[in-house]
Amino acid sequence: MKKKDLILLIFDALTVSGSLYFSFLLRFEFDIPQNFESVLKSWLPWFTISHLFIFFVSEMYDMIWRFTSLYDLYAIVFSVFISCSINYLGIFLIQGDEGYPRSVLVLFPIFLAIFSIASRLSIRVYYSHYYKSSFMSNGNKNKKRLLIIGAGKTGDKIAREIFNSHDNLYSIAGFIDDDPDKQGAFLHGKKILCGINKLPNLSIQYDEILITTPSVSGDKMRNIVEACKKTGKRYKTVPGINELIGGEINLSTVRDVSYVDLLGRDEIKLDLNSIDNLLGGKRILVTGAGGSIGMEL
Repeated sequence: MKKKDLILLIFDALTVSGSLYFSFLLRFEFDIPQNFESVLKSWLPWFTISHLFIFFVSEMYDMIWRFTSLYDLYAIVFSVFISCSINYLGIFLIQGDEGYPRSVLVLFPIFLAIFSIASRLSIRVYYSHYYKSSFMSNGNKNKKRLLIIGAGKTGDKIAREIFNSHDNLYSIAGFIDDDPDKQGAFLHGKKILCGINKLPNLSIQYDEILITTPSVSGDKMRNIVEACKKTGKRYKTVPGINELIGGEINLSTVRDVSYVDLLGRDEIKLDLNSIDNLLGGKRILVTGAGGSIGMEL
């Protein structure tokens, strides 16, 4: 067993003991009668050993807790349920249904699940916020502040990757989203500042803009690009679903905005040989060159 897993195992042992003790305290209003103190002392070793055993066979100590997910939290609750079921069955077979406070058996799994989940979440919070800061203080201090347009699923995914990766080149300055229900709220601790129309007048400090709205229409994308150009900042986008073809959106897929994004549809592949035969050697007048697509062309 690795050192970090051993530390977590010791912490779990303290969590079981503390949960059981606190359950007794709460049941007797913080004044445990002497006859029930003996019950507490007799239960502590069995409860602790059985809980740690269930966690061990459930491979809880093989999980990477810095990336704790809902699946991991469900696994904790399930392991607590199995452990408590074994303990309670043993108590019923040995002691029957008398001689101990039954309400403790209700309180204990609640506290145990809460404290076990809190310990795992604290590990994730440490790695996603505090460990990263200490790492940056000794490493790259010149990360670019990124303003993310789109506080939906794609923006959330990009933000998660930035927070969970210590060697990326970005930090997040905030989010932009046209949904009025999202404006003023926080995503991963960063504020959703305003809508696209207020982007050019935004007063916060940032270095680049990332557009994370791959499914918007061509007209909407053109509006976003126009707002980005008014800021004078460099802007990029993530690819649309048609470009990914089953792949995933992440920081490595970020690219500059192209005319294909402004079209709002798949690029039409032209027969360049036929066009060359038709237009070769001729002087061509292009109309609509002042628009977004014309400028890209």
